[in-house]
Amino acid sequence: MGRKLLSVLTPDSLSLSLSDGGNVPSQPIDESTLVLSPGDLVALGARPTFVFRPGGVATGNVYTDWLTMMADVVVQQGPKWIEIDPSIAGSCHVPAGTWNVDDCTIQANLTQALFVTTVLIFDVGALLTFRQLHFKYLRLRSDSTAPVLTTTAGVQLDFQNCNIQAPTAASFIRFSVGTSLVRVWDYSTVNGSVGFQTFSTDAGVTTVVDLFGDGIVGTHALGGLGTAIVLQPADCRVNLPQDVTTLVLNLLDLASLVGFTPGVAGNWQPVPTLASAALDQLAAPNTLQEVNAAPIVAAGTITYTSVATIAKKKSGKVRISISISVTSSGIAGLDFRMYRDTVSGPNQLPPHGFESNTVALSARFTCTLDWIDTLPDTAAHVYVMQVIADAGTVALANGDCAVVANEL
Repeated sequence: MGRKLLSVLTPDSLSLSLSDGGNVPSQPIDESTLVLSPGDLVALGARPTFVFRPGGVATGNVYTDWLTMMADVVVQQGPKWIEIDPSIAGSCHVPAGTWNVDDCTIQANLTQALFVTTVLIFDVGALLTFRQLHFKYLRLRSDSTAPVLTTTAGVQLDFQNCNIQAPTAASFIRFSVGTSLVRVWDYSTVNGSVGFQTFSTDAGVTTVVDLFGDGIVGTHALGGLGTAIVLQPADCRVNLPQDVTTLVLNLLDLASLVGFTPGVAGNWQPVPTLASAALDQLAAPNTLQEVNAAPIVAAGTITYTSVATIAKKKSGKVRISISISVTSSGIAGLDFRMYRDTVSGPNQLPPHGFESNTVALSARFTCTLDWIDTLPDTAAHVYVMQVIADAGTVALANGDCAVVANEL
C-alpha cells in the first residue's frame, strides 16, 4: 500500500504533514486535542513557538513559568517565537536571572496585539543576552536597578509596534562594545527620562538607531558618553534634548522625493507637486528694480515706464514702491500717479500724491508712492509713474526716479 499523508490545519494556519499508514479520516480532526511541543514543531520544519501564560495550564508549548520555558528555549537552534499572554494572570514578568534570548521574537498574543496593551515587566536582576532580538506589539517596562539588555559587538535589536516606558532606576539597554543597530519602527515609541536614558551608549561605542514607519524617540531617550547615529526619515521624529555625548541626526528623505499639494494652488506659479519645487519657488527672488537711465525734459506731463518687468511666480501679490523727484516752473499744483502697464483708468493704482500752492512756484518736489498690487496673470508686467502739472512745466532729472516691485 502506498504512503498516505494526514494534513491538519491548526489555528496558526500551520499545515502539518504526518506519516500515516492507515486511511485519511472522513471526519475533521478536533484540533484542540492536538498538542505539539516546540520539539515536535522543529521536527516538522516549523519555527517553534513558546507561549508564556502565567496562571494558565502548562501543556505542550504553553508555559506558566519563565524559568521552565527558557530551559526549553535555549536548546532550540535557530529562530523561535516567545508569545507573551497575560490573559489569566493579568501581567507577565521576566524574573531575576540571565536569559539567553538570541534569535528570538518576543511578542504579544496576536488577539491583543493591535493596541499594544500587553505589558512585559522586567524585574530587578533580570538580564537578557542576545545578538539578534525582536520585540513586537508590547509595552516594555523595566523595574530593574540595572540595564536589562546587554550587547556584544554587532548586535541587531528590533522594536516593532512597541512602547518602551521611561526607565526610573537604570537605563533599559546599555551598549558597551563595538557598533550596534537598533531598529525602531511600525509606530514604536522609545520614551526616556533624565538620568536614566533608555538607550545608554558607553564611551568609544556607537549605536545606530534606524527609524522608519512612524518610529519616535522621545526626549532623554539617548544617553551615555558614546555616539548615537539616528537615521530619521520624514515620517519619524526625534524629540530634543537627548543626553548622549555625540548625537548625529541623518535626515534620510530628500525634498525631491516628497510630494507636495498646496492648500491654495493660486498662490503658486507653477503649482508645485514636489516639496523641492515649492522650496525653490519660495527661495527664488522675484523683483523689479531700476532707476531711470536718462533725463526727461520739461513738459506739462511726464511719464516714466519701467524697463524691467515682473511676472507672477508665487502668489502674484507684489509690493510696489515708486519714488520721483521733479523740478517745476510756473506751476500751482502737481499730481503724482502710479499705473500698471499702461496709463489708463482701469490700470491706475489707488495711491496719489499731491503738491499744491496758491501761487505759481519754481521748486523741487519729491514723492514716494507705495501699494500692494495683484498681478492679473502670468505675463510680464511693467509699472508707470506719471506727474501732471496743473500749469507750467515739470522736469525729471537723471537718476531722480526709482521703481521697486517685490513679489510677496
